[in-house]
Amino acid sequence: MVSYNQPLREALNIVEQEVEVTAAQVMERSHLSLDPSMSIIEASELISSHKLTGAPVVNQKNMLLGILSEKDCMKYLLDVKYYNGPAGMVRDYMSSTVMTIHESEKILYMAELFIKNNYQLYPVVDDDGILLGVVQRSKLFKELCKLSQTSW
Repeated sequence: MVSYNQPLREALNIVEQEVEVTAAQVMERSHLSLDPSMSIIEASELISSHKLTGAPVVNQKNMLLGILSEKDCMKYLLDVKYYNGPAGMVRDYMSSTVMTIHESEKILYMAELFIKNNYQLYPVVDDDGILLGVVQRSKLFKELCKLSQTSW
């Protein structure tokens, strides 16, 4: 008699382990973060030179205050370079309403967030709102490509 239960059990274990991947496992811990009092000029140059789509804004305790995106920096460029307005601080241009991911969120939930929202990255925070890292859409895409295909 041939038992098909063992191979099936092994396959299920692999799939379960893959979908249990959390934000803590795929996040970038050494991502650039910005101070709200930093010059928008300096912040824009940092985002550009690091080839990023944005960066979290944190206080001295590493608590997340907002996000400064390329789009926010474009507003600065338009204001200052075209309209000759004064250059401000990061706090003047950042988005302070930020969707975050908890470090324990699973890979499939994160994928759904990226599909539903037009964000390039999500800050990963702990229970106290302390920034731990970021999950970039491109990195999550690579992780999803590694998952085994299921057919049920």
